[in-house]
Amino acid sequence: MKFAKAEVPRWVLKDVKIAKGSTVVILDANITMHDKWISRFKEYENDLIFKYFIDGLEAIEFMNSIEDKSKVFLFTDDELRNQGVNGIQDKHILVTNKYLDDIKEFKDKSDFLKMFPKSYLNDIKLIVKSV
Repeated sequence: MKFAKAEVPRWVLKDVKIAKGSTVVILDANITMHDKWISRFKEYENDLIFKYFIDGLEAIEFMNSIEDKSKVFLFTDDELRNQGVNGIQDKHILVTNKYLDDIKEFKDKSDFLKMFPKSYLNDIKLIVKSV
């Protein structure tokens, strides 16, 4: 029996390309996730700057303080909406436990939205590009 190969949705994340020297902002209300991010990206700590936030407004204030916005990359948990913050913007990645719900809610933004379940954190390929 043969099955047709399914088309990969536009929002499926295959890898993440980040310029060397960039600041990676991790925005997640779940503090235990920060330890997982630290462990996952430890090998890149000499090439990238990592900043961790629980509060969405603090993260946005920090990102706004950086002069070269092209060197800021955001991984965000959109469950922060109850803080009055929506982290979904162009070139940002949604990392969520509510994957199926978020796919439905953000399908109109699928031209730029990339997302993955938190449980896939160890499977995401990070590529640090030289500038």
